[in-house]
Amino acid sequence: MATNWPNSVQTFTNPTASSALNSPSHADQHATVNDTVEALQQYAGMVLVKTQTVGSGVSSVTVTGVTGYDNYLFIFDRIDPSSNVLLTIDSADLTSATGWKGTTLLWQGVATATVYDLRGNPTCYCGLLDTSKSAFRVIVYNPNNSGRTRFESQGVYSTYPFISGGQYDADTTTDQFTFTPSGGTLTGGTIRVYGFYNG
Repeated sequence: MATNWPNSVQTFTNPTASSALNSPSHADQHATVNDTVEALQQYAGMVLVKTQTVGSGVSSVTVTGVTGYDNYLFIFDRIDPSSNVLLTIDSADLTSATGWKGTTLLWQGVATATVYDLRGNPTCYCGLLDTSKSAFRVIVYNPNNSGRTRFESQGVYSTYPFISGGQYDADTTTDQFTFTPSGGTLTGGTIRVYGFYNG
């Protein structure tokens, strides 16, 4: 029996200790499991690259080993800053004087937004953190390959949504990123990095 994945969830008949090798068919079981594993490898959308613990009272967090894929998803989960802050994205590998360029928008009402414009700055804001265990996401495009490294992020600051985006203004590669609050320290929580599988 071939696998049903990804069209539907595969079901299996589990043999018991008293089952004969032909009931269920031992060969069919192996063939179906093999086909399912191959399909999972082919259609897997994201793969966990690493989990980074933030620590206690740290002034920045550097995530290394961001390699193996073209694009990455960073999930920031329950990060506690010492005060409400902006979070910058940077890398020791990206040292061009032109640096990062981008814009962060914080919506404080239906039609009102605060704009943090970073054209020409060496670092770039990728998030806003409040003191109630912040969570948000950052997608980084193309950091390991030639071409510009770009990012976009989205989250909620207090009760206000924000979006941010930017690029590193030089064709430089990196496999690490440093996240630094605009003031104070960070405590607790994790950063999980997933690679987008190309199939």
